Amino acid sequence: LAGNRLRLEQFAVVSRTGALLHHEAAARMQLYGEWQHAGRFLPAAARLGMASAIDACVVRAAVRSLEQDDDGTLAINLSAEALCDHGFRDALYDILKTRPRVARRLWIEVRELSALHHQVEFRALCLALRPLGCRVGLDHAGRHLSRFAELQDIGIDYLKISAAFVRGIDALPGNRAFMRGLCTIAHSIGLMTIAQGVVSPAERDCLAALGVDGMTGP
Repeated sequence: LAGNRLRLEQFAVVSRTGALLHHEAAARMQLYGEWQHAGRFLPAAARLGMASAIDACVVRAAVRSLEQDDDGTLAINLSAEALCDHGFRDALYDILKTRPRVARRLWIEVRELSALHHQVEFRALCLALRPLGCRVGLDHAGRHLSRFAELQDIGIDYLKISAAFVRGIDALPGNRAFMRGLCTIAHSIGLMTIAQGVVSPAERDCLAALGVDGMTGP
């Protein structure tokens, strides 16, 4: 971190018609001379209490990217540690309030389970960022649909639905019924739905027919 050996890779999130919605930013860190994906360093960072420090680097890298690309939109994911770190939230607000053009093109995501476990902190994040124009969403969503009412009044903008419900959906009637119901509920309260982990044209076409607004995946 001190050597700034962290970069972002970007992956497209598209609408069901193929139009670009935004790019997802994935952190990569250079360790022992090689660029490693987050699964190689985030568990260690969590054990060391350094997830917030990594998230701060991600925020700075995302801001730099958006300042260099006037038309870009970028989504970043915040850890539970950063969500609960008052200093991190204050610093994020200070960075974005002076950069309104960046704030309006930044999408900020928190895992569904983290938002449910830390509802007070998640609410504070949403209340701080929404006036700046940021979009706030839930990542890996869908596993705790029965508790969704606890979050619906907070003011989120979108759901990224876990790949666990997407994989092979064209051949799984139960998952199709779940996805259709989830989209109906989300749309009724003004939320966009984005499916994660889409790997085949069959999944893509099925999700579009079920009402999913966007998709991402290999």
